[in-house]
Amino acid sequence: MFFFAKKKTITALLIVDMQATFSSANDETTIKNCIIEIKKAIIEKMPIIVLEYLGHSRTLPELRKYLDKYKSTLYVTKRDDDGGKDVIKAAKKKHLKIDTFIVCGVNAACCVAETVRTLTREYNKEVKVVKKACNGFRRNSADYTFNHSHARIYQDDNVILV
Repeated sequence: MFFFAKKKTITALLIVDMQATFSSANDETTIKNCIIEIKKAIIEKMPIIVLEYLGHSRTLPELRKYLDKYKSTLYVTKRDDDGGKDVIKAAKKKHLKIDTFIVCGVNAACCVAETVRTLTREYNKEVKVVKKACNGFRRNSADYTFNHSHARIYQDDNVILV
């Protein structure tokens, strides 16, 4: 059984490519901050969508320790850098009408950016990217990628609202 908080608008946590085969996913700070986001989502009874790149390892066990116990976790496999369409398709199958995504994971300048672009451009979703829980924001390239996604960007502490 899949449950989620009943309200008019639904916010979901989206975890992107936190798999051991990606060296950037093994960063201790990123892992710690992803776990913080997972705990917040569980407390708020949000659905959690875990995006995994096909042909790579599973999501890190440090994260799965929390995710596998939570009934509102949905694992989604993607075949390329952009997982936006896969996320929307999986959410529809579970009858989840998600309006807002809180996003964490790797890599900010690649898979996270491509997924965010699709969610905002093609599906008109609000997206909050948690900088501290994404690896790749240490360089200007990630900010450049998001600024050129044709989405409106707002800086608010360690969250970018798209």
